[in-house]
Amino acid sequence: MKLPIKLFALLIISIIVTGCASTYVPPTTGYKAPEKSKVGVLVVAKEYPSHTHVGTTIFNNFSKEYEYDWQLKETIFKTFENKIENGTSFEVVDLSNFLSEGSTPSFVTVENKEWVFNETSAAIREKLTAEGITAVVIIKESPTLAAMECGMYGCSEHYSQGYGLFTRSFLGLDNYMASASFQISIETIDKPVDITRLERVKETQSYLAKNKQLEDFRDPEDFENITENELLPVKAALVEYFDNLAVMTRQFLIGADVSTGK
Repeated sequence: MKLPIKLFALLIISIIVTGCASTYVPPTTGYKAPEKSKVGVLVVAKEYPSHTHVGTTIFNNFSKEYEYDWQLKETIFKTFENKIENGTSFEVVDLSNFLSEGSTPSFVTVENKEWVFNETSAAIREKLTAEGITAVVIIKESPTLAAMECGMYGCSEHYSQGYGLFTRSFLGLDNYMASASFQISIETIDKPVDITRLERVKETQSYLAKNKQLEDFRDPEDFENITENELLPVKAALVEYFDNLAVMTRQFLIGADVSTGK
C-alpha cells in the first residue's frame, strides 16, 4: 500500500520551511559551442541496480542489490551521445580515456559574480581542451538524499544508497520511488559555465527530481525479493530522467536558453 499524498506534501513543505541558499548565477546569454566540438562524458556506476528501504524503525532498513542486467551505465552514455550528436556537428567522447573513475574535477566556479575557471583543475582542463573537448559531463553513482520529512522537532533525512528503487514505509504504508542516485556535473571548459546551476537544469538536481514518485507502482509479491519485471517502471523512469537531462545539455550547447524555468 502506498503512502497518502499528505506525506508527499510534507516533502514539499520541508523545502519551503528549510529554504535553500540562493546562489548568484551569472548570465550565459550568447554561449554556443563551436562547430565540431567534442563533448566528454564519464559515467561511473555499479553494474546492478539497488533497492534501498527505510522502514518505520532502523531495524526495518535494508539495502539490497539485484543482479539484473539493466546496462544503465551504457544506456546513459548512449543517451547523451544520441541526443547531443543528433542534428549537430558535435562528437561525444568517452572521458574514461582521460579521467580515472575516482577523479572528481570541478572546472567552473563563480567569483565576483562572474563565471571563472577553477585553477585547481587547470592542468586537466588544458589536457582536455587540447583534445578538442569543450564540454564535460560527469555522472557518478553516489549515496544521495532521497526523502526528507519535517515536523515540529526538526527534519529527518533519508538516503538512497544507489540507483534503482527507494522505498519508505511507515506504519505499514509504502512509498515507491525511482532513485537516480547520482552526483552530476555538466560544465563547459572552453568558456566557463556550470550548466547544472542554470535554472531549468538545476531543477533536475533536487532530491525530489532525482527520486521520482511511482504513483502506479504495484506492491510486489515479495517485498524483499522484487522481480526484474516488477522493477521495469523504475528502470523506465531512470532512462527518462537522463533522456531529459541530455536534451537540456544539447539545447545549451546549440545556443538555446536553459537559464530560466520558462
